[in-house]
Amino acid sequence: MMVEVNKKQYDKMTRLTLDVLSDYEFFCFPLDVFSLAEKIGMKLIPYSTLTLEQYMTLYHKYDMNLGFTVSRSENGYIEYDTYYNDVDIQEPRQRFTIAHEIKHVVSGDCHKKYLTERDEALADFFAKSLLAPQAIIIQEGLSSPEEYVERFHISQQSAEYCCSATEHRKSAYGETFLFDYEREFLERIRKYG
Repeated sequence: MMVEVNKKQYDKMTRLTLDVLSDYEFFCFPLDVFSLAEKIGMKLIPYSTLTLEQYMTLYHKYDMNLGFTVSRSENGYIEYDTYYNDVDIQEPRQRFTIAHEIKHVVSGDCHKKYLTERDEALADFFAKSLLAPQAIIIQEGLSSPEEYVERFHISQQSAEYCCSATEHRKSAYGETFLFDYEREFLERIRKYG
């Protein structure tokens, strides 16, 4: 089933990705999403480090296909354990999973009892935007999925989606149009990157 997400929600996710990158001063691409997650306070736990008993316990509680995050309170602080599949998926997909989980942490989704299809769709959009910001794509004049894969170290599937979305945006706003918040982000890259 296709979940409807409106433009305003997508715009909010785009701004959130650039805010996260700016707040934590991550301006180099391909993005070191593992370091960003750790700086945000997420403890990354690859499946390959789990014992069979740990894996089976988690398997019966969570959807373990790609990854998930569990929040817990520790000494008055909220901590995030992010488990991700490093066993049978390739690194670009692992990076996407971590970026997806970052959205759940920074937007507070981890505190919800259940995530909706909309939460998941927005987390997917956030992940694509975090790993391959359109501001950089437009500034650098990238035009093919292959260029996206090379520049951002993302999967071919993500690259095709990003390329299609960027081309749609260019037809709506023009080839080089950037929103003010994107220009501010690019300025931060020039200044600090």
